[in-house]
Amino acid sequence: MKKDDFVKKLDDAGDAIVTYRSQNSRRLKYNVCTSDFDNKYIQSKKNRAKPSQKQVLLFCWDTDSYRLLQPDNVTYIFDNEPRNKEIIKRMYDVVEKDYNLVVWPDDMRHKDINDMIVNGMTKLEVQTLISKNTFAKLEALTKLNYYKKC
Repeated sequence: MKKDDFVKKLDDAGDAIVTYRSQNSRRLKYNVCTSDFDNKYIQSKKNRAKPSQKQVLLFCWDTDSYRLLQPDNVTYIFDNEPRNKEIIKRMYDVVEKDYNLVVWPDDMRHKDINDMIVNGMTKLEVQTLISKNTFAKLEALTKLNYYKKC
């Protein structure tokens, strides 16, 4: 994904859970991040990170720190709404651009990550579910074709 596209999507979403693969460990990481630095609290934090042309600087609320993120390492996670034509269209767009995508399993009864947590799933269970259901390219397209109900 291009840096500008990622920044626009993040700006549209406001604060967002960003799932990405760590450059060093290659493990999936999850942070609640923002690219809006107008907040006085964020402005009071020291930042030594300098983004390159391929990186985006974000502030992560859950770690209380700045992060440099490469948009290519991001995984898209949409609500579990297989009958929603708009969401399905956006999911196909993500696959078409060769980005990582979570395609929820058929037996998934929760609408979104918030619903999972409210209904008692642990952070580890949610992370495992995301990891096991993250796909790209042809595999994502195949899973998405079986997932959609519209």
